[in-house]
Amino acid sequence: MQKRKMVIHCASGMENSGDEAILQVLLRRYTPDFEVTVISLSPEKTLALHGHLGIRALGEREKACRQAIADCDVFILGGGGLLQDKTTIFNPSRWLAKLRLAQRMGKKTCLYANSVGELRFGINRRMAARALKKVHLITLRDALSAELLERLGVSGAQVTADPAFSLDPPTPEEQAAARQKYDLPEKYVCIAIRHWYDTNAVIPVKIATRLGLRSKKNAARYARYTSVMAEVTQRINNELGLPAVFLSMCRGRDAGVARDILAKLPQNLGNFVVDEPSMAPQDALAVIGQSKLLLGMRLHSLIYAADLGVPMVPIVYQDKVAGLAQMLGAEAVHVDTMDADALWRLVQPALDGQIRKRHCKCRSGRGKTRACSPS
Repeated sequence: MQKRKMVIHCASGMENSGDEAILQVLLRRYTPDFEVTVISLSPEKTLALHGHLGIRALGEREKACRQAIADCDVFILGGGGLLQDKTTIFNPSRWLAKLRLAQRMGKKTCLYANSVGELRFGINRRMAARALKKVHLITLRDALSAELLERLGVSGAQVTADPAFSLDPPTPEEQAAARQKYDLPEKYVCIAIRHWYDTNAVIPVKIATRLGLRSKKNAARYARYTSVMAEVTQRINNELGLPAVFLSMCRGRDAGVARDILAKLPQNLGNFVVDEPSMAPQDALAVIGQSKLLLGMRLHSLIYAADLGVPMVPIVYQDKVAGLAQMLGAEAVHVDTMDADALWRLVQPALDGQIRKRHCKCRSGRGKTRACSPS
């Protein structure tokens, strides 16, 4: 019997652990029944991680994308935090373009495991509302996204859980391999911050990044942000007697922030950065899973910690992180307003177990997710 065809348009290929985790779960679930074409940011990198599952990968601008969508039975957009304009006004139009093409071609469409928002610009709210009202199935990762869609007049969205919650935990062998590969200390605190204050709302992200464009206001915010994290890192070293392992969930850019933080410390007491090219989700799981505590800004670092029962302190930078922290019942700080004392006040309660060890029960077997509720 000939398989049906599916196209998945996602952010795979940018060497971001979270995006690859979502795609990994999607592919494990659907490749047995569908011929899958992935439209990604880098087909080569997508195939390097997922090619063993027999998929086809295309770049966003390849002409073959149009034919792949024309031939498919189902088009999926997601998952992840694609539909937001906090980083750039151009994000929604970019990610909705192929969804709208699939709709014009009469395909079954799905918005899968997304966080939606912030949408600060009216043009993007109207664009998202028009497109999403026509989608056959919408699943979201948090209640805040559902509330936003309701305000936009989009009804029927289902709040489930991020697919990464259904990843298998690392085996003892995988943990040992990660410890050796990254030379992890016996005890450490994991910090998964991300690049921030380095985008411009009216300039495409690639251009802003390539040219290093940062407003004076954002430069001051970045200096404050890295100074706060440097002070907290020093307290981890001095008061807890532990080194900090900075895990770069998005290769290169997160590591650059981590190095800026470490450069502010008077001395390096064993802190270091893990910045592995094409890091598989299982590697990141193993690094976080063996830590005593996670200070997490990256959404999927928090998901990995929650799934493995690692105490966490969330650092909110977008609604999707606030929504997850709310879902997990975890007290958080916001990157725009936090200071070292505010962040540090959450560290000891987390270590003392006052934050629940098992934050949520979202696993229902490999490749499947269900509604997330605090335990």
